[in-house]
Amino acid sequence: MITVGDFSVVTTIRFSREFAPYIRERIWAPNQRLTEDEADGSLILEMETSGWLDVKRWVMSYGMHAEVLKPQEMRKEMAEELTRSLGRYDPAHTVIRQGSGRGTAYVLRERAVDAEIIR
Repeated sequence: MITVGDFSVVTTIRFSREFAPYIRERIWAPNQRLTEDEADGSLILEMETSGWLDVKRWVMSYGMHAEVLKPQEMRKEMAEELTRSLGRYDPAHTVIRQGSGRGTAYVLRERAVDAEIIR
């Protein structure tokens, strides 16, 4: 079960066909709901939890086999963190920070383009 923190949030996560059996066999939260996607074999888990950061870390541990669908704010945070991570691993790209505070966005750009911007 994933519960840490003081507030609760309903999360919806899609798991690939490869990991659906593992997700299906456990109870992740007392109020969880599982929905099968018969078209591609994926599984959608909806649950209420108070562990925002724990859920993000947990979903990231599944790599490309898990995707946050809701809430939108968590989905956005995940996309930004993954974009920043890709910038560390892909030598052909770098991450550009745009804005500040809550309006901060991270954009992946080819390094050749960035080299022109820096000059």
